[in-house]
Amino acid sequence: MEGNCLSKADRSDILSISLRSQRKNVVDNKRGEKSILKRGVIMEVNNLIKFRQKFRLLDLTIFETEYWVWSLRPEQATLGSGVLSLKRECARFSDLLLEEYMDLDNVIKAIENTLHDAFEYDVINYLMLMMVDKQLHFHVFPRYASELWLFGRQWIDKGWPGQPDLNGFPLGVNLLEIRDYIRTRLVA
Repeated sequence: MEGNCLSKADRSDILSISLRSQRKNVVDNKRGEKSILKRGVIMEVNNLIKFRQKFRLLDLTIFETEYWVWSLRPEQATLGSGVLSLKRECARFSDLLLEEYMDLDNVIKAIENTLHDAFEYDVINYLMLMMVDKQLHFHVFPRYASELWLFGRQWIDKGWPGQPDLNGFPLGVNLLEIRDYIRTRLVA
């Protein structure tokens, strides 16, 4: 296997290595975290776990398929901002499997149709940055030319018509209420 993608067999191998604590295969990185040396590539065992925790996937998942998870973004840069992430550990877009590419089409259609039905966005932006989180994912930003009044507040797309302002809205936004509303409008 090339790159930093882990198959089910590789994850099983890593678990076995971790449980047996084979020192020759376990290395410390600069941050003092444990990594696994597998086929000459150092794998960050906890990348996927950390990613799921950071983006609160357990709480904020809207929709998922066999390969992808669409969740609400914890910082709402625009109303309905989300994260589309691969379910398995993978850090390179070029390492996607054919089935994952094909499934991506289904998820994107569900996202766009659902968000349009829920909020009637004007344009949608997908950003794949992966500068901090080395897990294959896209930030999804519905964009709005005019303000919206929903969930007891005013929503303004501060970056319109340019780049989205990624800072998000101040605290007080009920993310679970927004997630539940989007789920009720799901077009899959």
